[in-house]
Amino acid sequence: MPPGRRGALLLALEELKKKLAAEGLFAPSRKRPLPADPSIVGVVTSAAGAAFADIRTVAFRRGRVRLVLAPAQVQGDGAVESLLRAIDAIERYPGIDVIIVGRGGGSSDDLMAFNDERVVRRLAAVRVPVVSAVGHEIDVSLTDLVADCRAATPSQAAELVVPDEAQRRERLARCQAALVRCMRHQVVVARSEVHRLRARMSDPRFLLAERKRDLDELELRLRARLSRTIARRRHVVSSLRSRLLARHPRAVILASRAELGPLSSRLRAAIALSLRASRADLAERVHKLDALSPLAVLGRGYAIALGPDGRALIRARDVRPGERVGIRLSEGRLETEVRRVHDDEEERT
Repeated sequence: MPPGRRGALLLALEELKKKLAAEGLFAPSRKRPLPADPSIVGVVTSAAGAAFADIRTVAFRRGRVRLVLAPAQVQGDGAVESLLRAIDAIERYPGIDVIIVGRGGGSSDDLMAFNDERVVRRLAAVRVPVVSAVGHEIDVSLTDLVADCRAATPSQAAELVVPDEAQRRERLARCQAALVRCMRHQVVVARSEVHRLRARMSDPRFLLAERKRDLDELELRLRARLSRTIARRRHVVSSLRSRLLARHPRAVILASRAELGPLSSRLRAAIALSLRASRADLAERVHKLDALSPLAVLGRGYAIALGPDGRALIRARDVRPGERVGIRLSEGRLETEVRRVHDDEEERT
């Protein structure tokens, strides 16, 4: 391939790698674990290549597993379409547990089918875990990045997928030996417990005596607790009774009467004091009122002349001759008739 074209292909491959990575197809969170004990392993590779022979040899050496081959063209024109058909066919196979997609080593141009975007996206959509084993350890394709697990070679892919039956048998033997030891220990412990229980059950009287001792102890504890409870309740009742007697109506009435006795005396004293003060004030006011009363003036020989309308006369000209005028004395009243009116102003003139 001319260098210029090869550079363009590498550049396009790098751009595709960034695009798929941005979509999350290579994210570690998408990786699924391989099945621990697969029964049917699907293989997508060339039927005539050495890859399937290596996978078959390693797989059958390690354990009992069923291999199902979906032959595909792995390089050259039409390789992409052939790989897509093989993937579709192997995924439809009933009971498939895991799929190995790969080929033997080759040049970079020989591996281009495994860098095709359609193949990468199809592997990302497979429903079971996928192991990619394309080329050798130094070769890394886009299918290696999108697969759930990458193997450096087809042989390593078989080792990853098929558990080693010999190792499993050895591990099972160790687990079996450990289980036997554990069971023997449990049997020894159980026998010891049986012997202990048998020794205790040798004479029922011992068991009855032990139970009677437990009952006696429980009875003593119950009596002590009951006595404490009764004493505590009696104390509470006594306290309540004392409080109730303190609030008995007789006690309340006696206490109230004792409180009212001094109050009654103080009230009578306060009333008497208030009456004396009120009487003194009233006498003083009566004395002042008598000093201002017209009747007191009349007692000194003066009289009050009342006009026809009953009001006191101040000026002589307020009445006319012939009108009747009342004269209020200190004791009694006179009805008089005006015969003549003398005005002080006329006399002065």
